[in-house]
Amino acid sequence: EDVHVQPLCESLIEEIKPRLADSVTLTVNVPKVEVKLNKDYITYILRHLLNNAMEFTPSDGKITLEFKKRSPKTYQFLITNTGAVIPEEKREDVFKPFLEIKDLTDGDGLGLPICKQMALKINGDLDIDSAFTKGTRFVLNLHV
Repeated sequence: EDVHVQPLCESLIEEIKPRLADSVTLTVNVPKVEVKLNKDYITYILRHLLNNAMEFTPSDGKITLEFKKRSPKTYQFLITNTGAVIPEEKREDVFKPFLEIKDLTDGDGLGLPICKQMALKINGDLDIDSAFTKGTRFVLNLHV
């Protein structure tokens, strides 16, 4: 469906604001555009990534949600936080079901694998930006 991206992202940010650690800065850098997306899947994935960012961003940290057009048919959501860096050797493991990364998660190890599968199902992909070193950046690529 056609989705107004900016209001969608702002509503997700509003959801996590009340639960943030002290003085965490939230930034939304999303243009006023309308894009044909699977709104339910995108909302689920972004909500999960933002909840993770909130959980792992310490006081005085930063969380950023961005949306970019990379080509006429490729879009990107970027979720960045200044919390713990996922070690390079464990980055692929976060997308494997039931494989918890000790010291990084208390969950069941299914959240990110489900998000990855949802991204793939809608002709996209979800990865960690290996070039980002001041925390963690997840990149949701969408090909429409």
